[in-house]
Amino acid sequence: MTRARAIAGLDDAVDEFVRAFQSAPPSDPVYPGWRSHEVLAHLVFWHETYAGILQAVRAGREPVLMEGVFRDFNRQAAERLRSVPGRVLIERLQHANRLVGEGLRSFPAHARIRIKEGSKPRGPVEFATAIEGHFRGHLADLRHVTRTRKAS
Repeated sequence: MTRARAIAGLDDAVDEFVRAFQSAPPSDPVYPGWRSHEVLAHLVFWHETYAGILQAVRAGREPVLMEGVFRDFNRQAAERLRSVPGRVLIERLQHANRLVGEGLRSFPAHARIRIKEGSKPRGPVEFATAIEGHFRGHLADLRHVTRTRKAS
């Protein structure tokens, strides 16, 4: 897969998630303790993290990587962003996605990206497809909740 195709796939997944979020029932749980808003907050947190890492590399700086476990980061993200309105989270997600795309376009093909200490290093294409998969997984779960609600 080409880098351009991987970035386009990521862009599509972000756009599809935003549309699904906007039509999802806001009070229905997607996961235990997480409604669609917390899922969006989780994705915003990670996408802003990715953008920061890529921007640091583009600027010739070593990115500061988080230390800890994904479960804790995910919980903290949902808690920290819980009170941010959905429309603001969408704007932040779209802005971060533009920065991620720019960063991935200019990232050296031979270089590797890690999102936290101890995480798997990935090249730009593999990184973009992994993020796309993350979005599509949450998108499928969000769509399932929406379909289930409409069928009731």
